[in-house]
Amino acid sequence: MSGGVFFQIAVDLFTMSSQFVDLATLSGISKFSGGQIQHFGGYHHVLNTAVAAKFDSALRYENSSNRERKSPQNKAILGAT
Repeated sequence: MSGGVFFQIAVDLFTMSSQFVDLATLSGISKFSGGQIQHFGGYHHVLNTAVAAKFDSALRYENSSNRERKSPQNKAILGAT
């Protein structure tokens, strides 16, 4: 790559199933990309508002973390253009 610019991604996985989920199989992409896995068992936006609120909070935190990494100030610090 010209200019020494490299790109990297991390995959965060959110599961919300009340059924069986084979996390051992699915976890590889998060594990090897530097991401994380979060499980929200019993998720239902109307019937289980406590779990829905936890998911909403986790998702908002992830989005705010991504915005911080993409901010112009951080790009300048990291040397990205």
